[in-house]
Order: sequence, then structure tokens, then C-alpha cells
Amino acid sequence: MWPRRRRPASAPRPGAWAGVVGLALAATTCGGAEGPCGPLERLCARDFEWKFVLPRVDDAVEVDLDGDGEREQVVLDRTGEQLVVAWPEGQRTMLAFPAQKPLAIAALTGEVAVALSEPPVVVVLSADASGRLERRREVVLRDEAEALVAADLAGDGAPELVATLPKEGVIAVIDPSTGTMREHPAGRSPLRLAAGDVDGDERLDLVVLDTGQALQVFFGTGDGALRAATASPAAVAMQWIDLGDHDGDGDLDAFTRADSTQVLVHRNDGHGRFSSPTALPITGTDEDDGGAGLVIGPAAASGLFGVTVPSVRGITTWFGKGSTWLGRLEESMHSPGSWVGRSGDGGQLVGGWGWIQWAAYAPVGAAIEIWRDATVESSLYTSAVTTGHLDGDPLLDVAAISDSRLLVLRGRADRGLERIAELDLEVKPTGLTIADVTGDGLADVLVSDVANVWLAQAGAGARTCCVRRTRPRCCRTSWCRCAPGPRRRRRSQRCRFTTGAEGTTARARRCCASPPTAASPTRSR
Repeated sequence: MWPRRRRPASAPRPGAWAGVVGLALAATTCGGAEGPCGPLERLCARDFEWKFVLPRVDDAVEVDLDGDGEREQVVLDRTGEQLVVAWPEGQRTMLAFPAQKPLAIAALTGEVAVALSEPPVVVVLSADASGRLERRREVVLRDEAEALVAADLAGDGAPELVATLPKEGVIAVIDPSTGTMREHPAGRSPLRLAAGDVDGDERLDLVVLDTGQALQVFFGTGDGALRAATASPAAVAMQWIDLGDHDGDGDLDAFTRADSTQVLVHRNDGHGRFSSPTALPITGTDEDDGGAGLVIGPAAASGLFGVTVPSVRGITTWFGKGSTWLGRLEESMHSPGSWVGRSGDGGQLVGGWGWIQWAAYAPVGAAIEIWRDATVESSLYTSAVTTGHLDGDPLLDVAAISDSRLLVLRGRADRGLERIAELDLEVKPTGLTIADVTGDGLADVLVSDVANVWLAQAGAGARTCCVRRTRPRCCRTSWCRCAPGPRRRRRSQRCRFTTGAEGTTARARRCCASPPTAASPTRSR
């Protein structure tokens, strides 16, 4: 598995944006001929209202702006209409685009390009000696660009810029040094794009996400030109795209994402033709739907790879191989993640309100979350879990303790878990195990609260169980028999799994009636 390793050198500290925020709030009290805020009028809130001026990461790139060999992080904040540069030494510089609506950014060699909406242009910026961004060149577009990507289509080490123009139905390939531009039809509404060699000819290709339900694939010729697009089926409402080897066959498959609960994979046949999309068994919450971006990680030696999306805690990475998905790993950040994307060295950039963080995949063991249920909550001292085979199939099943409840979970073929029983106990056990206690060939569950041991016994031929509590000097009877029909032993009680509107539940009853008196002869088992 791959937990993330942080790189503090160029990543802002938790309070890294404090200087920017303090400057903006202080400016709202300044006077001048231009109004109560002076030249910073755009940062002012209306009377009796607050204005949130902390930068939000909507897009970010890494680029070496000063030529010292270290990459700076450049953040795009669409709401604040600004670019913010995070320097490795800790200082921050910003460039505002009031009323120009910056939409996307891309990293060039020593420069950064930003696509503006009003007017629709691509502006190339570089840093001056003091670290401030200055405009160098502009390229006028027919309409506003939704996405901007740098890709070395000519293979000469000088990347071209590729912009998607959804309203025009084209992509524009721009030479940032000369300003020349070529447009290519790209379906009904090209939204996002990813660059990679999808046909194995060692030439960079483009895969464009067309919201008109298609992937538009442009094969590169190696000299900067593109062949006419070929369409592959896609799903509607997809917003982000990335490339990665999903099935381990050596070619790049396409991944598209609509929100945190829907990621689709388009398998590549090795020649750049993609299959109809297949949904990955990824689940999320409604709280995670506000983040943008998608990153596909590299495959490990085991064949497992990760799919990373922003989440309410920071980022969430789902791990799987082919159609099999093991679970997820969450990385908590300073605040909810608003965006995730690739960094300049193949790692990841993760951002939120007022922070940006570098991350990378690392071949280190990590605990993967395979199942979650918000209704199952317990403290560290009243929880336990064990695995085994409970239902006779080869899939691993799970028994878990949550406070005074015993949960029985059946393994599914998609590596998920299905709750099939919930047993209420009279105490809060702290340990459990799965074993065939009765010798009938069926696995039973033993739970213990140190002083007592409870047995949940599986029944053959019917979904029944018996739960018996054993304690010293208590029961004279043998283990409970679980079989359809009337109760077989006077002091034994049977509990049956019943399926109702809210799922499968069961209640465990005491196997023994009451503690024997001191004069009664007893024997425990």
C-alpha cells in the first residue's frame, strides 16, 4: 500500500496564508479616493457582512520560477480571482485578476500560463527578481477555456499548451513562445483532457472528456500535430479525467469522475480505443462531493493501484486491482480537500481553503479501510474484530464487537461486507474469535468480557443461531442446540435471524436462567 509522504520544504505551513489574510482584512479599513478600501475594493464586504478572503485551491501547478532547481507551487483561486505563489522559503506572492475570471493554469518551463474568461485569453507569466508574477505574452481565444494543459506534443522538450473550449466544441493547441494556435474539433462540449501515450507508439496523445457522452482521442504524430479525433463511448455528467493502467496489461486506461461516489474506468485495447465505461465499486458521502480533480496512482508489484479524490477529511484513496477493490485509505489534512491533481514530479498536489500540500505514493504497508457503517460506533475499550469463514463459501467473513452488540458480516465477491446479523448482548465484550466449538462442522463465534464467555452458534439448514453465556458455577446443561422447531432444552433459548424492513437483526438471550444457590451442586463447561 502507499501512505502519503509530505514534503514540507515547498508546502505551506498550517498558518502559511495568515499574512495574505491579514493584509486583506486590514485593507478593508483603509480610506482613499477609490472608496473605503482604496485600491483593494474587491476585497471589501458589503455593510454588516463578512467576506471570506482565504484563498481556495481550485487548481495548482509546480514550476521552477526562479531557476534555482526547486519548484514553486502556484495556486489558482477562482472565487478570489487571483494566483498565489508559495515559495520554498515560506514567503507568498499573489497576483489579482479583478473581473477577469481566471479559469485554469498550466506549468511551462520557468513560466506559468493562466486562462482568463473576460476577455478570453491565455496569459503567460513569469517571476521578476522580487518574486512577483509579471505578464509576458497573451494569446487571444475564440471563447473562454475550461481547462488548460501543458503537453510536449512535438517531443522537443518545450511543451505546447492545449485548451478546451466547450462552447465552440474544439480544443486549441497553442505554441506559448510564438503565440500560434491550431484548433481541432472535439465533439459537442470538450471539458477536460489528459495527455499520455495511449497507443504505444511513444508519442504523446490527448484524451478529451466530451460531455456529449464521448471520449475524443487525438493521436499525436510526434511533431506537434494531431490526427482527427476518434470517439469512444463515455457517460454523461463526467467532469474530470486521468489516465492509468487499470488492468495491468501495460497500456493506459481512462478514468473519469463525476463526484466522490462515481468513478468510471474505460479499458484500453492497446491501440487507443476505449471500451464503454464500467463503474468502480467506490462509495463516498454527500459531504465529499464538493472537491475537484482525480489522480490515478502507479501500480505496485502486487498489481494494486490507487484512485485518489478529495474528501471532507482531505483526500481519500481507493485501492484495487482490475474489478477487485480492497478498500480505502484516508489522509487527514488541515481542512476538507477542494482539489487534487498531479505534481511536476509525478506525485500529487492536494489543496483546500488556505493550504496546499505535496504528497506521493510510497511502497509501505498501510491499514486499508474495507467497510464503514456510521451506525457502528464504539470506544477503543469496547470494540474487537476477527475474521473467519461463517457461511461455507470461500470468501472471508467478519465478526465484530461494537459496545454490547455482536455484528456478523458476510464477505462479498467485490471485497465488500454485508451485515447479516446483529446480536444484542447483556454486557460489553472485549474479545472474540471464530471456531467450530460444537464439532458440527459449522463455525461459531465466541465473545468474552473477561469474566464470561458467550457462544453464538450457527444452525445447519436454517438461518438460526443460539447464544449462550457460560460462567463459573452456572449452567448444568450442555451447549445450546440450534435447530428449527420447539426449544429442545429447558434452560436453552434459541434466537432466529429475521429479515425485516431495516435489515437482518437478531437478539441474543441468556442461556442460563439464574445463578445457582450456594447449596446447589453445579458444574460448568
